[in-house]
Amino acid sequence: MLNKKILFPVFICFILAVVGCSNNDSATNNQETEDVDKEDNNLTLAYDATFVSLDPHDSDQNLDFSGFSTMYEGLFEFDKDMELEPVLATDYEESEDGTVYTIELREDVEFHDGTDFDAEAAKKNIDRLSDSDNQLTKHSLVSMVESTEATDTYELEIELEKPYSSFINNLAHPSLKMISPDALEEWDDDISKHPVGTGPFEFDEWEEGEHLKVDKFDNYWEEDLPKVDKLTFKSVPEDQSRVNMLKTGEVDFIFPIPSNLADDTEGEDGIDVDSDTSVITWYLSMNMNKEPFDDPKVREAINYAIDKEAFLEVSQDGFGEIATSPIAPDVEYYEEQDVEDHDPEKAKELLAEAGYEDGFETKIWGANDPERVKTMEFLQAQLAEIGIEAKVDPMETGVLDDKINSVEDGENKEQDMYFAGWSPSNGTAEGLIEPLFKGDQIPPDGNNTAFYNDDKVNDLIEEAMYEEDDEISEQKFKETQEEIWNDVPVSFLAYDATISAKRDYVEGIYYKPDGSISVKEAEINQ
Repeated sequence: MLNKKILFPVFICFILAVVGCSNNDSATNNQETEDVDKEDNNLTLAYDATFVSLDPHDSDQNLDFSGFSTMYEGLFEFDKDMELEPVLATDYEESEDGTVYTIELREDVEFHDGTDFDAEAAKKNIDRLSDSDNQLTKHSLVSMVESTEATDTYELEIELEKPYSSFINNLAHPSLKMISPDALEEWDDDISKHPVGTGPFEFDEWEEGEHLKVDKFDNYWEEDLPKVDKLTFKSVPEDQSRVNMLKTGEVDFIFPIPSNLADDTEGEDGIDVDSDTSVITWYLSMNMNKEPFDDPKVREAINYAIDKEAFLEVSQDGFGEIATSPIAPDVEYYEEQDVEDHDPEKAKELLAEAGYEDGFETKIWGANDPERVKTMEFLQAQLAEIGIEAKVDPMETGVLDDKINSVEDGENKEQDMYFAGWSPSNGTAEGLIEPLFKGDQIPPDGNNTAFYNDDKVNDLIEEAMYEEDDEISEQKFKETQEEIWNDVPVSFLAYDATISAKRDYVEGIYYKPDGSISVKEAEINQ
C-alpha cells in the first residue's frame, strides 16, 4: 500500500519544463506485466546505482550497506522499526561510570571461511576500525575506544576514553560488521573484493558496475535461514528499465522505484509497491570556505530561493515530508524548527546586500542517477530565478567520493554546492549532526561538505555526545539543531520516502528507515 505522507498540487508548467515530462503513452511505458512462475529458488534485485565498497568499515553508502549486509553481521543491528536488537551479541553490561562495556557473544557461529566467531575475532574488528592510522571511513563510530580485551572466549570488554551514551547504537550501525580475522590477515586492504562474514549469504561474484552475486551459506547459525539459494543485485541506472524488467519478471524486486512511476505501477497484476517515510534528510550544502558561500546572507538567499514544496513534488512526486529540522522526526532528540517560506524577492534582497545583486556563477555536484539529476536541474532553475547561474555536474558515485575528498589544507577549492541525502543509521541525532556539521569531520575525515566549523556548535556536539545524563544530552542536541538551522551551512530540503516494488511472490525483503535493504528473511511464496 502506498503511503503519501504529504501531497501537493501540480505546480506550474515552468517546473515541468525544467524537469521534463514523460510520455505515458509510449511503448516503453506501456510494457505489459507478464505472469511469472518461479522455476528456481533465486531472486534478482535491481537498483539504480553501483556498489562502491564491500568493506563495511570503509563505506558510508546505503547501497553498499544493502550489499554487504547479506554477507556480514554486527554485534547489534536495527530492525525495520529502527529498534535495537542483539545479533552476534547476546547481552551487554555498562559500568557505573559509563566507560566500560562488557559484551556477551553468541556461541557456535562461524565465518564463511570456517573461522570461529569469538571475542578475539570481535576484538580484531573493533581494533581495526578504532585505529585512526587505518584511515577507514567509519572510524568515528569507535574513535572513542581506549582499549578492547577478550576476557573470555565469548566475552568482550571495551573501554572508552570517556562516557559515551550512544556507544551501543554505534555498534549497531550497518557499517560495524564483523569480518573474518583470517580474511583480514590474508586480504588486508583488498578485503572489499573478498568479503567473508557470518551472514546468511556468502560471496560469489562482484562485477563492479554490473552485479553482485551471493549464495546461501549452509552453515548459517540461525535456524531455517536463509530461505533462498542465491541473490543477484543488478545495477540498472535507468528508471523505466528497472520497472520494465520487473514487469517481465527479469528481476523480482527493484529499489528504488522512481516516485513518478510508483502510482502507475501500483495495482498492476503481480506487482506490489511499498512506500514509507525514512530518516534520510535531503540537503544542499554550500562550501563555506569559498566565496560567496562564506557570507551568511548568500546562504540565506539560496535557502529562500528554493521552494521546498515544489522540491518535494518534483523530486518525489509528493512522497516524503518537508524538512523541519536537520534530523527527521523519527530520530532521537528531534526538535522542530521554524521553516522559512519560499520568497524569491527576499532572496534577491539578501544577495544585493551581500554585493551580488547581479548573481554569480556556481556549480552543483551530485550523483548521476536520473532522479538526482532531475532534482539538481530543478534546483538549478530555482537559483536562476534569483540570478544565480548554477551548472549541474552529476558524477558516478565513486568519482564523486574521490572529488569530495580531494582536500588540501582543509579546503576543497573545486567544490561549490553538493546535493545529497544522509541517514543517521545509528538512530540518533548524533548520527547526522556529528558527521555533517562537526568541524573535525571536514573531508576527508568526514562528510562535512559545507566545511562548517563553528566553535559553539562543535562544543555543543562534543558535550551532547559524551554527556552521561540523557536529559542534558537531549537539550544540547536540540540547541545544536537550532544553531545549525539558523547558520544555514546547508539548505535542508526534505525527508526521503523509501519506495520499492516487487513481484507478489516475493516476501521478506524491505527497506529499513535508514534507506538500506534487508534481505535476511527473503523468500519465494507461490
